[in-house]
Amino acid sequence: MSTEDPAPHDDRIDLVVVFGGQSAEHDVSCTTAAHVLRAADPTKYRITPIGISRDGTWAVAAGAQQALESGELPGVLDPAGTAVSPIELQSFQSKPKDLG
Repeated sequence: MSTEDPAPHDDRIDLVVVFGGQSAEHDVSCTTAAHVLRAADPTKYRITPIGISRDGTWAVAAGAQQALESGELPGVLDPAGTAVSPIELQSFQSKPKDLG
């Protein structure tokens, strides 16, 4: 009988990067988010990129997620992906950790 934990605990911190939006700064936000994702250490953070389109649609940014997995992030992220409401984002968050 194995003594291994069947579901290893993932102690990484959840990091949700929200970018894009309806403002004139949409493109700047998409560029800045690419820099943030490039700098974030995936061994320390469980990263979820959330894009907001120019029309205000929130989405799990598929292209950014694929780029994260491949390690080849573009200079500007595309906010397109599977639509999600801000309320649904709670499912991406783990239970609060005791930081004390």
